Amino acid sequence: MEVLIDNDELRDSARRVLERHVDRKTLLGDPCATPSFDRHLWQLIAELGWLGLTIAEGKGGLEQPFAALSTLYFELGRALSPQPFLGASVGLEIIAHPGATDCAAGLVQAALQGDAIIVAAATGVGSVTCRPYGGVHMVEGTMRNVLDAVHATHLLVPVEGNQAAIALVALPHPGVDITYRPTWDPTRQVADVAFRELELYEDDIILRGDAAVDAQRRMNAHFDLALACDALGGADAALEGTLVYMHQRHQFNRPIASFQALKHRCAEHKVSIEAARALIHSVCRSAFEAKKEGQAQAAGARIYAGSVYRSLTEDCVQLHGGIGFTWEYPCHLFLKRARSGEVLGGTAEQRKDRVAPALFTLCHRERR
Repeated sequence: MEVLIDNDELRDSARRVLERHVDRKTLLGDPCATPSFDRHLWQLIAELGWLGLTIAEGKGGLEQPFAALSTLYFELGRALSPQPFLGASVGLEIIAHPGATDCAAGLVQAALQGDAIIVAAATGVGSVTCRPYGGVHMVEGTMRNVLDAVHATHLLVPVEGNQAAIALVALPHPGVDITYRPTWDPTRQVADVAFRELELYEDDIILRGDAAVDAQRRMNAHFDLALACDALGGADAALEGTLVYMHQRHQFNRPIASFQALKHRCAEHKVSIEAARALIHSVCRSAFEAKKEGQAQAAGARIYAGSVYRSLTEDCVQLHGGIGFTWEYPCHLFLKRARSGEVLGGTAEQRKDRVAPALFTLCHRERR
């Protein structure tokens, strides 16, 4: 009998853990600070079973629906957590795919325990070429802005050929160069992954053919939905903090939260957040059941949630007044995370190109 986790209890538990271990003051105190990898928190995340929420029970996971994982992504976005949870979860789902080889299956337990962090290079932007050379696949190219790659112990590399394939590469490797790239967002770490005559043997291939295509499809949907949930959590926290400030800030002997024009702006943002929440919850239930449509649904949810997050955080700076432009207040952290979330894995315009064919197909079906 399938036992489902109570998402409300999971949310409350995750919020308590993150409030205890993620401190924004470290970022606000030093403009040059870089996101830190908290080993203690990472081990706690593994012990709590967060990494294995959607992994099959037969592989050591909890086999929960993606809705449970979306709750964690929401809370991680709300806390502005720099932990490599997203990259690790996407990679773990790929190696735990039913079609993966025994080599990948043996790594699942290490990943569930937090000892291994598997990151998919395909979540970045760029191109990789693969050419056969005496029974070996020679990989060249660069994937830019790969989220969480600086923490990776293994990389998942797409392999071109007669059929789709995904290879697993242990790090460090002489054919792989990972370079950390500072960005305007101090709450995330991205890196460029360069492949220089990387030799891949047959034993390095963990997924082939339809299994590789399915894993890639699920990876794209997972990545987009995770960032949509992250945006929703961040937007919720940013609006909540802004409302607190508006009740504290007085003008003309009254709190500015009582001004009708400002109340209307906040109400409109709240409506947008709830619309994004409803959309994400709906897509979480259907994106992994539909094949082609699922990727478009996830991309669409990310587009909308990202636009809500960006618009809200831009306005939150304005609603704080002059102090909203200062480093000491967290408005800019949410705004920067919103902007970086929109360009990870490609721009919003590129995602719209993926969504458009699905919309045209749907319109054509309705006309018939």
